[in-house]
Amino acid sequence: MKAQLTTLLALSMASSMSLAAASFNFQDANDDGKISKDEYYSTLSDSGIYADWDLNGDGLINEGEFEEVGFDYDFTTWDVDNNDYLDADELYDGYYSAYDDNESGHWDAGEWDDAGDEGFFDV
Repeated sequence: MKAQLTTLLALSMASSMSLAAASFNFQDANDDGKISKDEYYSTLSDSGIYADWDLNGDGLINEGEFEEVGFDYDFTTWDVDNNDYLDADELYDGYYSAYDDNESGHWDAGEWDDAGDEGFFDV
């Protein structure tokens, strides 16, 4: 399940922005040994990932698009406002939360490695 999402993310990242230089230390902008949601969001929003997954270009990701790009997660869990669409915050929060194994609100180096096992952030 995470492998499919991670593979998709890797392909999207390659097409929209190279993260070849990305590392845990690069993402940890304030050098506190953690990657906060803000640090994580800045990378993904700068890369245009959300637009890549918005297959019909309407600015939202519906359940069909979510399934089309191979997400193996429950759409309704990620659609926190229950409006049948994912905005960028919901999409990014869903992915971030999927790898925040200890639910601390940030990624430590081990969680970073888990998110990168399939190539998303690995260099």
